[in-house]
This record gives sequence, structure tokens and C-alpha cells, in this order.
Amino acid sequence: AVPVTIVKKVVEDLMEYGTVQRALLGVNIQDVDAKIAEELDLEKPEGVYVANVNKGSAAEDAGIKVKDVIVKINETKVEKVSELQEQISRFSPGDKISVWVMRDNKLKKFLVELKNSLGTTEVVNRNINDVLGATFAEVSDELKEELNIKNGVEITNLSSGKLMKAGIRKGFIITHINRKEVDSPKEIQ
Repeated sequence: AVPVTIVKKVVEDLMEYGTVQRALLGVNIQDVDAKIAEELDLEKPEGVYVANVNKGSAAEDAGIKVKDVIVKINETKVEKVSELQEQISRFSPGDKISVWVMRDNKLKKFLVELKNSLGTTEVVNRNINDVLGATFAEVSDELKEELNIKNGVEITNLSSGKLMKAGIRKGFIITHINRKEVDSPKEIQ
């Protein structure tokens, strides 16, 4: 069963952006079991244990750390991973939420600005690879030197899409988009 609020968000995202706006905290998590509860000296095994915090993630930016136990999102209690995931799925990249954690047996509140899968807070439009009909890779330093360029992204695969229609071919290197340098597939997005 999927809550109607999540279904509504998914439908609205698809209609407006062509893809679901998935917000991420940027943590690896697991349910708090008896062993973790004992290790952290918690009263009972509940909440969501932060096993890892991804570099540059929304959680890291906010100050959430490994071994924190997430117990609440805004005013909603979360006792297990599935409940945390459900709460986060209600939001979009760029939304700011309160994440309550237990750290050293003290309740702490963090204001977190959620990010997307690209590590930004911006809205993600339909997958750019699908729109352009291409996949991209970073250009090696050796190839940059050989071509006497300082930046660029290579087209590694091409199918029907905007780039093929424009006459661009596999192996071409994109150095700028709208006069702005690009140096990674993430920057193409």
C-alpha cells in the first residue's frame, strides 16, 4: 500500500517535470536492533541508525553524523527504515525539513535542505540522456592534452535524440553549453 499523499506527489511530478523529483538525505541507514541499542546505550531499539553519511550530501551539510539515530522527520516519529524512507519520499529536492536525532543520549534537531541524485537542490527534469539521446564520459587528461583543450565531455553513445538531429556524432567532445564550460556528465545535466 502506498499512501495517497505520495501517489499525488508522484503524479504531479510526472505531469510537471516528466520525472519524479526524488529527494535524498544522503545516508546509509538500518533499523536500530538490540545490539545497536545496547552499543549506543539507548532505552529501547527504535529509530533509524546512520551507518554512513555520503560526502557532499544533504545530511553531511546539515551536520548529521555516523552513529546518529534518526527518530523524527519534522513532527513525525520514525521507528524504522521504511518509515523514514516514506517520510523523505514526500519531499522534493530543495525542501527544508527538520531531522531529529539521538546523539550521545541527547535529542538534537538539524535543519536539512534535501538534495537530488545529482547532489544539488534543483528540480531534475526528464533524464537529460534520454532527451539528448546520448551518454557521456569525462575526457582523460591525455586526450585533453592531445586535443589542446582544458575541459570537455565525450559522447560515448548516441541514439535518436536532439544531438543526433543536430548532426553530432559519437566521439564528439562537448566543451561548452551556452558558453559555459562543461567537464563532467553531471555538468551536462
